[in-house]
Amino acid sequence: MSAESLTVDCIIHIFSYLEVPELLLAAQVNKTWNEAAETTFLWRNMCLRRWAFCNISVIPGMQTWKKYYLHRSNLEHKMASGRPSVDYTCKALRGHKGVINAMAYLSENEHTFATGKVKSIMCTTSSDGTVRAWNVQEVGTGQGVLYTLGAADLSQILRSKVFQTGGIDLSHCSPDGQWIVICPTDPACSLKVFYTHCATNPDDELMLSSPLPVTDHRLVTCWLPAEPARIAIMHDDGMNFRIVSFDIVIEKKSKYKRNIVAQQVANFTLPTQAPWMTEKIMKGFGKQTILIAAGLELKLYSLTGTELMAFKDHHKIITSIWVDPFHVVTSSMDLSLRVYSWKNTNKSPSLISRYHLLGGSHRWSSGFRSVACDDVSIVGIVAGTDGTDILRAYSFNL
Repeated sequence: MSAESLTVDCIIHIFSYLEVPELLLAAQVNKTWNEAAETTFLWRNMCLRRWAFCNISVIPGMQTWKKYYLHRSNLEHKMASGRPSVDYTCKALRGHKGVINAMAYLSENEHTFATGKVKSIMCTTSSDGTVRAWNVQEVGTGQGVLYTLGAADLSQILRSKVFQTGGIDLSHCSPDGQWIVICPTDPACSLKVFYTHCATNPDDELMLSSPLPVTDHRLVTCWLPAEPARIAIMHDDGMNFRIVSFDIVIEKKSKYKRNIVAQQVANFTLPTQAPWMTEKIMKGFGKQTILIAAGLELKLYSLTGTELMAFKDHHKIITSIWVDPFHVVTSSMDLSLRVYSWKNTNKSPSLISRYHLLGGSHRWSSGFRSVACDDVSIVGIVAGTDGTDILRAYSFNL
């Protein structure tokens, strides 16, 4: 059978085994092959194999999936190479008159790659008493575009005393939004887990777990994002730093009685070398991997304590870690950001160290205090020597 006698459906089936470079070459052979290679079915599968979420629902059309794939993969290539001016533009966003306390993206998953249009909106809060939102891609004077933020009136739904002594130091919500781990200020108290369904359904019985079995001084907690409710807790037992992980589940005792139970998954002891005696930052990745920064070092561990990788790319302390399914970015007081990418492998997760993003001059800045990243930009908080912070935004060119 000759290639000319194949139906378009047969050609599409054969093309489904090709990678993107081969598919693009096949499209140049003749009109029939081009028609088959442009099929929505092929490019939709290409996109969904590479990315879990593709936001093209508002842009119907035969060419949408192909354009989405080519634009987004091109942007990922630029985020992996990080060539100044060629791959990204950098600008300072000024406006706050004090320390920037926190920042968060408001535009998660809103990028429409198929049209070549992207928009990253970053929200910041400051000690100057203001909340600001910035369009990272907006070019101009560097002052950014300020948005007015509105919210519905808030009313109290539930109030409950969690600890008999002391207050609440910090709370962390699970990736599925169903659980909140509450950390007490009183070191004599242990962490507890709260079921958020009770907050939205106040008529139901309050479900609060027994204290988690970690009685030592807690240092850091983080969720493992690929599990609905798996948390890792770093604590100091007086001699060593230990990391213990739990799965939070509801255990049905009877028809009307349910309890929150913390099922231990694993635990291990961290090495006690000098760099690990400093302040630590911990983030989760997947189901079984945690990243820990202490001093100048960034390390990857399995939940059972196997050290997977170690990096020492900064020459001053690491101040924060950003982790998502594609990238890891660290900020440091050496006034740089270090960008890593996850390596596609069926074995243990591994990182590739890519490049540094520089934050300016130490004459005016003391270093990066925090960093955040989305699919198209990286934003860091730069601590000013005069007590006034700015944002340093790196927007990758589509």
